[in-house]
Amino acid sequence: MLIKLLIDIVESQDIIRDQYDEVSPKLWRYVENTNKNYYEYIHNNVLENILSNLRKKTKYLAASEILADILKYQGYKAKFMPLMIVTKDR
Repeated sequence: MLIKLLIDIVESQDIIRDQYDEVSPKLWRYVENTNKNYYEYIHNNVLENILSNLRKKTKYLAASEILADILKYQGYKAKFMPLMIVTKDR
């Protein structure tokens, strides 16, 4: 639901993807060749999993302020994105 909301509010030049463990070189090449802003939303601790596929070129939105700071310190483009509560219209 959060990713759907983010997609609805960003500009058409932006792509937001939920952070996956799957590598997506085709998506990365597409984004780099079309000059779109690409973000991955991180909602789990990627530092615990050594196999996390983090790239220095990717911009990350982290659900944890501490995780965002650690990733920035390690040279990644990370921003803290606070949790949001979204209610559905009935």
